[in-house]
Amino acid sequence: AVIESVLGPLLVGQTLDGVADIERLWKRMYQETLAFGRKGLAIMAISAVDLALWDALARSQTLSVAQVLSRSTEQTAAGSASRLPSPPAADTEGGRGR
Repeated sequence: AVIESVLGPLLVGQTLDGVADIERLWKRMYQETLAFGRKGLAIMAISAVDLALWDALARSQTLSVAQVLSRSTEQTAAGSASRLPSPPAADTEGGRGR
């Protein structure tokens, strides 16, 4: 019922050319179902539609969903590198810290 009454009309006619479109549509679906709460049918409906969107995007590019996801991860990882602190220096005397 949530897919037919709320999510379907929201998605019909929308473009699906890339990962950014899926992210945009997911945010819209989330916003439009806030009144249903964050548990139960509404979030399950969003999950089902999200899976279908990834599948549709992959099929439109004649790729597998795994290939589309790995490309998405590579693009995100390249733009979001961070500098983590270095681990503590190893004890060179072979013993435990003193």
